[in-house]
Amino acid sequence: MFGFLQHDRNKVRLHRLSLEGHAIIAESAQQSWSIPLADITCVSAYPMPSLCDELGFTIIAGREFFFDETDPGALDVIEAMEPELLFGPGWYRRAELGWGYVHDGPLPEHILNT
Repeated sequence: MFGFLQHDRNKVRLHRLSLEGHAIIAESAQQSWSIPLADITCVSAYPMPSLCDELGFTIIAGREFFFDETDPGALDVIEAMEPELLFGPGWYRRAELGWGYVHDGPLPEHILNT
Protein backbone atom coordinates (compact mmCIF):
# COMPACT_ATOMS: atom_id res chain seq x y z
CA MET A 1 0.00 0.00 0.00
CA PHE A 2 1.40 3.40 -0.95
CA GLY A 3 0.66 6.45 1.15
CA PHE A 4 0.65 10.07 0.18
CA LEU A 5 2.46 12.80 2.04
CA GLN A 6 -0.17 15.12 3.43
CA HIS A 7 0.47 18.84 3.69
CA ASP A 8 -0.19 20.21 7.16
CA ARG A 9 -1.69 23.68 6.66
CA ASN A 10 -0.80 24.60 10.24
CA LYS A 11 2.96 24.24 9.58
CA VAL A 12 4.47 26.93 7.40
CA ARG A 13 8.03 27.16 6.08
CA LEU A 14 9.04 30.81 6.00
CA HIS A 15 11.57 32.25 3.57
CA ARG A 16 11.75 35.93 4.54
CA LEU A 17 11.11 37.76 7.80
CA SER A 18 11.13 41.34 9.01
CA LEU A 19 9.97 43.37 11.98
CA GLU A 20 7.34 46.06 11.73
CA GLY A 21 6.41 47.62 15.04
CA HIS A 22 5.25 44.86 17.38
CA ALA A 23 4.80 42.26 14.63
CA ILE A 24 6.85 39.89 12.52
CA ILE A 25 6.14 40.15 8.81
CA ALA A 26 6.63 36.60 7.59
CA GLU A 27 6.63 35.39 4.01
CA SER A 28 6.44 31.91 2.57
CA ALA A 29 6.64 31.06 -1.09
CA GLN A 30 2.88 31.60 -1.51
CA GLN A 31 1.65 33.90 1.26
CA SER A 32 2.59 36.46 3.88
CA TRP A 33 1.46 37.00 7.47
CA SER A 34 1.68 39.67 10.12
CA ILE A 35 2.39 37.84 13.36
CA PRO A 36 1.93 40.04 16.46
CA LEU A 37 4.64 39.35 19.03
CA ALA A 38 1.88 39.14 21.66
CA ASP A 39 0.37 36.16 19.79
CA ILE A 40 3.52 34.03 20.05
CA THR A 41 3.02 31.19 22.51
CA CYS A 42 6.21 29.20 21.93
CA VAL A 43 9.70 29.76 20.50
CA SER A 44 12.20 26.99 19.86
CA ALA A 45 15.74 26.79 18.53
CA TYR A 46 17.39 23.59 17.36
CA PRO A 47 20.31 22.37 15.24
CA MET A 48 19.51 21.50 11.65
CA PRO A 49 21.33 18.81 9.73
CA SER A 50 23.36 20.71 7.15
CA LEU A 51 26.91 21.28 5.99
CA CYS A 52 27.01 24.69 7.70
CA ASP A 53 25.75 23.87 11.22
CA GLU A 54 22.66 26.00 10.73
CA LEU A 55 20.11 26.55 13.45
CA GLY A 56 16.40 26.22 12.87
CA PHE A 57 13.70 28.14 14.69
CA THR A 58 10.00 27.60 15.24
CA ILE A 59 7.48 30.11 16.50
CA ILE A 60 3.93 29.15 17.33
CA ALA A 61 1.24 31.78 16.97
CA GLY A 62 -1.88 29.88 16.00
CA ARG A 63 0.11 28.17 13.25
CA GLU A 64 3.58 26.70 13.50
CA PHE A 65 6.05 28.82 11.52
CA PHE A 66 9.56 27.53 10.97
CA PHE A 67 12.66 29.06 9.42
CA ASP A 68 16.42 28.90 9.67
CA GLU A 69 19.02 31.47 10.56
CA THR A 70 20.07 31.98 6.93
CA ASP A 71 16.64 33.19 5.82
CA PRO A 72 16.62 36.95 5.12
CA GLY A 73 15.66 38.86 8.27
CA ALA A 74 15.74 35.79 10.54
CA LEU A 75 18.59 36.99 12.75
CA ASP A 76 16.92 40.37 13.30
CA VAL A 77 13.70 38.66 14.36
CA ILE A 78 15.49 36.25 16.71
CA GLU A 79 17.56 39.06 18.23
CA ALA A 80 14.39 41.10 18.89
CA MET A 81 12.96 38.19 20.89
CA GLU A 82 16.05 38.27 23.16
CA PRO A 83 17.08 34.60 22.99
CA GLU A 84 19.57 34.97 25.87
CA LEU A 85 16.58 35.75 28.07
CA LEU A 86 14.42 32.98 26.59
CA PHE A 87 17.05 30.21 26.41
CA GLY A 88 19.86 31.37 28.71
CA PRO A 89 23.36 32.73 28.17
CA GLY A 90 25.49 30.76 25.72
CA TRP A 91 22.45 29.22 24.05
CA TYR A 92 23.75 29.77 20.50
CA ARG A 93 27.03 27.92 20.99
CA ARG A 94 25.32 25.03 22.75
CA ALA A 95 22.67 24.84 20.02
CA GLU A 96 25.45 24.59 17.45
CA LEU A 97 26.77 21.64 19.47
CA GLY A 98 23.41 19.87 19.31
CA TRP A 99 21.26 21.25 22.12
CA GLY A 100 17.67 22.22 21.43
CA TYR A 101 15.78 24.92 23.31
CA VAL A 102 12.10 25.64 23.88
CA HIS A 103 10.52 28.71 25.48
CA ASP A 104 6.95 27.62 26.12
CA GLY A 105 4.74 30.58 26.92
CA PRO A 106 4.32 34.17 25.85
CA LEU A 107 7.27 36.46 25.25
CA PRO A 108 8.30 38.59 28.25
CA GLU A 109 6.27 41.74 28.68
CA HIS A 110 9.15 44.15 28.09
CA ILE A 111 9.74 42.66 24.61
CA LEU A 112 6.11 43.25 23.71
CA ASN A 113 6.30 46.89 24.79
CA THR A 114 9.53 48.03 23.14
